[in-house]
Order: sequence, then structure tokens, then C-alpha cells
Amino acid sequence: MAQIEGWLPGARPAVVRVADKWHSSYRGRDAYWISWGEGDVRVPGNHRIDLRESEWRSTRVGDQLEVVYAGTGRFNVYRRGGVFTEPGNFVLDGLLLLIETLLVWFGARRLIRGIRRAAPSVYRATGGL
Repeated sequence: MAQIEGWLPGARPAVVRVADKWHSSYRGRDAYWISWGEGDVRVPGNHRIDLRESEWRSTRVGDQLEVVYAGTGRFNVYRRGGVFTEPGNFVLDGLLLLIETLLVWFGARRLIRGIRRAAPSVYRATGGL
């Protein structure tokens, strides 16, 4: 997310020209797609992106938009200010990072204590060698 917003290096912004638009609905969830280049808007890939409805409605075929390529995955294209960069997602990511850090810290602490408890008995069993 920080790469998408430009706070960390690694993302590649690109200006694309909208080639097609498509609205899909599946199990009550609407998706508003735009595509650029030669790819079909109905086929998943890095040539399309899902927008918010209001942004999709105001975008016309032929308009230019900035997209950001971040990461190396198959679906690595984003829009600045999109759903992936909302403040709630930053809070969630921060919370997950804190939990992961605490788990590593407590795990390492427990491992070190276990080694220290075992060390004296090993020392006694080998006669100090």
C-alpha cells in the first residue's frame, strides 16, 4: 500500500487510455471494470482494474487514467486513492504487523528460555566438557 501511494520506492506509475468498460454482477456484488491496451475487459489480468461505481460512471472510453503497478503478482495493478489505500486498510495492516511482531518476540523469548533451562543439565551431563 505504501508503494501504491508513492511513500516507498518500487511501484511503477503509468498513464493508460481506457479502451473498454464493463459492469458485472455476481451474487449481489457489482464490479465496475475498465481496461486498456489489447486485453479483453472480461478476462482477468494486468490490463484491467475494478473502480468504484462513481469513478467508473464518470470515466469514458478514451479517457486517460493513472494506474500503479506494484509487486510482481499476476494482478498487481492499482489506482491511487482506491480501496487498497483507504485508511482502514492501513490500520488493519499496522495491527497485523504488531501481532506478528509480538508473536515472533514471544516465540523467540520462549525458545531462548528453553535453551537456557536445558543448558545447565547438558553441562552437568557432560561433566563440564
